[in-house]
Amino acid sequence: MLAWLVSWISMIFVRIPTPRKTRELFIKLIMKLSRPVMVTGGSGLVGQALRELRPDWIYVDSKMFGNLTKIENVRKMFDHCDPCRVVHLASNNGGILKNMNNPMRVFEDNLLMDLNILGEAARRNTPRIINILSTVLQTPRHQSNEAFSQTKQVSEFYSKIINNNTKTRVTCLYPPNIYGPGDNFSLSDGAVIPALIHRAHLANRDGKSLEVLGSGKALRQFMHARDLARIIVWAVEHPRKLPPNIICCERAEYSIEYVASLIAKEYGLEIEFTPGPDGQEERWAPPSPINFPKPEFNIETGIVDTVNWFKKMNPS
Repeated sequence: MLAWLVSWISMIFVRIPTPRKTRELFIKLIMKLSRPVMVTGGSGLVGQALRELRPDWIYVDSKMFGNLTKIENVRKMFDHCDPCRVVHLASNNGGILKNMNNPMRVFEDNLLMDLNILGEAARRNTPRIINILSTVLQTPRHQSNEAFSQTKQVSEFYSKIINNNTKTRVTCLYPPNIYGPGDNFSLSDGAVIPALIHRAHLANRDGKSLEVLGSGKALRQFMHARDLARIIVWAVEHPRKLPPNIICCERAEYSIEYVASLIAKEYGLEIEFTPGPDGQEERWAPPSPINFPKPEFNIETGIVDTVNWFKKMNPS
């Protein structure tokens, strides 16, 4: 009863004209005294970065409550955590090869997780959800056929339904390609930067060049995981009602060739292009006119940070 009353008061309070600092202090107090912030996908790349900023939040993964594609596990998770905020990071995602090799599994897993988690949060009147999507959805000139991107279009639409028909407010954050320490460095399932770092590590060990699949001409926007974590904290603790959609990109975009050259430089390697898929030629998305925290890492410093972490974890 007390938790419900505090949540109700908080939803009323954010609509009252009061000084910004007063709102921020009130929101933080409410979050401390009432219910926790729950992060799904808490053991993943961005979840690990969030732990450094907000160690008191609850970080959930499949080991705690089981596979979140099953609604009974999601209900068990909400019963146990009873959150006042939900950060939805959980997904089945990877690089272009993973989307090509098993598109049905990628689509079905993400669809079920998004519907289960967002829907259950709305049915329980959770005041705020931060839903992490993809900038691919915001670039209609360059539509993607990847299973992950198609699923997130459904998630985007479902978020609108929740905003229009319930008391729960969903804010969708649209980051670009995320990378950083703790990433999935799988050669087959990893995204472009972690997969290239792993290849560079092996090439350096074996005395070979860094092989880059495709032409290297495709353009992408990137963001370090710690920078996205800072934006998520800002969104969770924001004292006012947020817009339903926020694109979190900077304007700069980089070719895969340039990114590979930065990674090769850290290992003292040459680059060799081999036949393979390029994916979309471009995925550029304009940043939102919202004053979200600006990145602390650019692509050059972010690559160095990630490579140094990988070298530390893999000294041989």
